Amino acid sequence: MSNKLRDWRGSWRVRDGAVKCKTKRSTRDREIDAVGCNALVMCMAPFVPQWQEIEDAKLPKAELESRLNGLLQSKNLGDCFRTAREQGIAALVATRRSKRA
Repeated sequence: MSNKLRDWRGSWRVRDGAVKCKTKRSTRDREIDAVGCNALVMCMAPFVPQWQEIEDAKLPKAELESRLNGLLQSKNLGDCFRTAREQGIAALVATRRSKRA
């Protein structure tokens, strides 16, 4: 399952104060795709207020992108995504195993 998730691609946006995720490249398994989106949402959600504050500042586009990218990099989100995805995969494996038993 983790190999399938490596090929998964998603995008996210902050809308109405919440993180929304959309699968761009599916694994062809909706539950695995959900693991990817859930990881994005879980890891980004704590930073929505900071994200909104930067977006609401009405900065020039280049400065806006720079600040938003800086926020993402400063929070080590890659580590969070990896951990959340691993936990999601483990939970899905356990659920599928229990259904077979």
